[in-house]
Amino acid sequence: MRCKLAWILTSVVLLANAPAHADSSPGRLLALAADVGLGGIGRTPVSTLHAGIDVREGGLALGFFGKLRLTMASDPSAIVHRRDYDEASDFVHIMRYFQYMRRFENLSVDVLAGELKGSTLGHGTLLRDYSNMGDADHAHAGARIRLLHRRVAFEALVDNLIAPRVVGARIALSPFSALNGLRFGLSAAVDPVALRQVALDHGGQRSVDEAFNLQGDTEPLLLMGLGLEWTFGSTARRRLMPYVDVNTSYAGVGLHAGAVGRFPLGKAIILGLQLEYRGVTGEYAPDYFTTFYDVDRHQASLGGSDLRTKLEMLRAGAYAGHGMLGQLELDAGAAMQIKAGYRYHPGPDAHRTWLRAVSTPWKKLQLGAMLLWRDIGSSSGLVAVAESRYAINDHLYALAQFSRSWSVQASTRAYGSLTVFNLGVGGSFVR
Repeated sequence: MRCKLAWILTSVVLLANAPAHADSSPGRLLALAADVGLGGIGRTPVSTLHAGIDVREGGLALGFFGKLRLTMASDPSAIVHRRDYDEASDFVHIMRYFQYMRRFENLSVDVLAGELKGSTLGHGTLLRDYSNMGDADHAHAGARIRLLHRRVAFEALVDNLIAPRVVGARIALSPFSALNGLRFGLSAAVDPVALRQVALDHGGQRSVDEAFNLQGDTEPLLLMGLGLEWTFGSTARRRLMPYVDVNTSYAGVGLHAGAVGRFPLGKAIILGLQLEYRGVTGEYAPDYFTTFYDVDRHQASLGGSDLRTKLEMLRAGAYAGHGMLGQLELDAGAAMQIKAGYRYHPGPDAHRTWLRAVSTPWKKLQLGAMLLWRDIGSSSGLVAVAESRYAINDHLYALAQFSRSWSVQASTRAYGSLTVFNLGVGGSFVR
């Protein structure tokens, strides 16, 4: 139990964006954890201190988690890694999650604030597996709410409580009591300040502010869609749901037709499947808001040298054509959860493959990993995040963390890969 609580404070929860203890039995809990480690940011060696607190009271859970990274530099003014706390959103991000869950007679409520990981609206045709942690230098805290009723479901999210860049909402209705499996949905997703083009400074380089945020001309971008689905089977372990979504950016239109299913493989494992065809006209892009949209919006093609923004590519009709998506999930509870998929569609980074996995192979060891390949064949499009944690005893643990993500390069002002790793030991206290 104590190892698990330390994992809550600092783990990479890759298959869902709820805290790891969200489904545990109600009660009261207080957990403290801290660890120190050595590692690197790119080619710069660093020492790292993590500290956090986790509080739970019934359906309310709250987690604060901070980090301090010290670079091993000869310049005393550069000892603290400046980009960790150079804008207001970095400080708000110390609140890693706030969650409130409540079930009434006919209504369940789930409110989450902080880190969003793997957030999807509906079938994912507008917003799929979005994370507000996509840019390594610009972490922030967002919020998500879900309301579930017997005949109505509503969900909404915002990526950043200070400066929103992604806002999405969906309402789904099941209006006919005689046709319980039939549901209609209306979805919308907007970037209120979509970056049309990155500005250049007086030296001809891409313009950034003091916190290395790319600057440029913006305009609001709204995507909306109507959906129809029919669910066969009424249990969480066995069901099949064909669906059709018709979406628009008001300049282009997209058709998505697919099916989602869940099937038991014995008593311990559930198999999940999703297959989808998509055909779109110019100026519409399928699942426009994806995992790394925080980066995509500035530089749509991360597997190549094209520096155009995603909105530029959209306005140029770069996504028109036919595509497909396939995804497989295996859920074996705490022992293993795996999600793997492939998506093809014309446009920048036309091929995309992903793998997410979390596992507790035995009670003292916990593992989490995510891999994403963009533009297959180019290693520059690879993202990797992994963490392992081993319980030495009830109060001490060892951890290893690795990430390969993107950040704005100081020299080129373009997005490039950034590798970070940390090896450490820590302690936890649970009351």
